Amino acid sequence: MGKAYTRSSGGRSKHQYGLAIDVVPMVKGEPQWDNKNLWKKVGIIGEQLGLQWGGRWKSLYDPGHFEWTGGISGNQLANGSFPPIPKPEKYPCLNEDLEKLTQAWKAWEIEQSTLSRTRTEGSVAGMN
Repeated sequence: MGKAYTRSSGGRSKHQYGLAIDVVPMVKGEPQWDNKNLWKKVGIIGEQLGLQWGGRWKSLYDPGHFEWTGGISGNQLANGSFPPIPKPEKYPCLNEDLEKLTQAWKAWEIEQSTLSRTRTEGSVAGMN
């Protein structure tokens, strides 16, 4: 969606690595986009879970954003580093979640490769 919505360049967003999520609090089935007091409560809960909250950022205030970095920067992620995995006794479903993430990542890579090929073939066909 462009620079108005992110500080990260391609390949450096925590979302792309399954380390970030965006949420919105709901009250009686309605999203509460402008309720700053509710956002603060949601943000504090996320921080208590060990997540970094975008509502604390001074530039690009993003109260719906939460991320877990494990001490890894976006540049490090783009270069192939990944945060250390928590101990399984503290996270009992870790292996299942990692397997799901791995499968989803592989499917995404295949989809992106197919889309890229289709665009390239379409561009080449249009030149003929």
